[in-house]
Amino acid sequence: MKLSVIVPVYNTEEYLKECIDSILNQTLDLYEVIIVDDGSTDGSLDIINGYVENYSNVHAISQKNCGLGAARNMGLRIAKGEYIYFIDSDDILEKNALEHCYNLAYKNKLDMLIFESDIFGNIEVENMEQYMFHRRINRIGEVLNGVDFIEENYYKISLLNIPFTLYLREFLINNRLFFLEQTIYEDVDFYHRTIGCNPKMMIIDNIFYHRRYRQNSIMTSKVTETSIMNKINIYDSVMINSSDTLMKLYYMIGIRGIRKALQECKKNKINLDKKNIYGILKIIKNIDINICNLSILLDMQYCLYFIDDISK
Repeated sequence: MKLSVIVPVYNTEEYLKECIDSILNQTLDLYEVIIVDDGSTDGSLDIINGYVENYSNVHAISQKNCGLGAARNMGLRIAKGEYIYFIDSDDILEKNALEHCYNLAYKNKLDMLIFESDIFGNIEVENMEQYMFHRRINRIGEVLNGVDFIEENYYKISLLNIPFTLYLREFLINNRLFFLEQTIYEDVDFYHRTIGCNPKMMIIDNIFYHRRYRQNSIMTSKVTETSIMNKINIYDSVMINSSDTLMKLYYMIGIRGIRKALQECKKNKINLDKKNIYGILKIIKNIDINICNLSILLDMQYCLYFIDDISK
């Protein structure tokens, strides 16, 4: 089995058939499709069962609603492919995407291969390139190691999205790289832990993925105090779980992420309660300033400024 495509599904009845058809129309041979229904309450499960009945390489799992991270983990645990690919159930793949990416990853013995996406749907965009993550990155098409990549690019891009990436299954399993469950922004944590394991990787600029912009999705969900604190806690986890050799780098990434979350909080005029404010102050206090550079110290100062301003 060359590749396992894992599709977490939650109430995407309207778009699910288009997504699955784009997977089954791939030019790659010897791949399986694992669809994990995460407690859908619409007609998604009926659609999934129809594909299971008609395609021998489509398998389905149904579970109570546990969130995106848990659904991806479930698929990963039973996957048999040499490479793993996670796709969101409302998006679309180009027909030759998996074959091109698998062949390139296999030829170069890669742990990760990342491709490009665009965006479509209920959105008017004057500058589409703001959604093109890789247009900001140098060394396209080169074999890189993860640590060098993130040291060169952490300030240009905070995240390479999960559905734009092929992963070597053995790399994920050997490094115990599973998603956090029962939280949002689990992809931020997963991405940084994965890069911290120093994968052999490549980034290409082929637009193989079409990401749907729609209302009421995770991508367009309303900013709340809960979502802000989830993001801040994820970045705290990034700092806490970094290795000693990467601690300064992950301090820079973590405190920068917290600063941006607080800026988002201020922009959306969200008040934080005292418990959350004290929690953020505790995170900042726990940072070892002995290994901080000027960039980290400035971001810490910005965080304190925003907390003071939000408190007022």
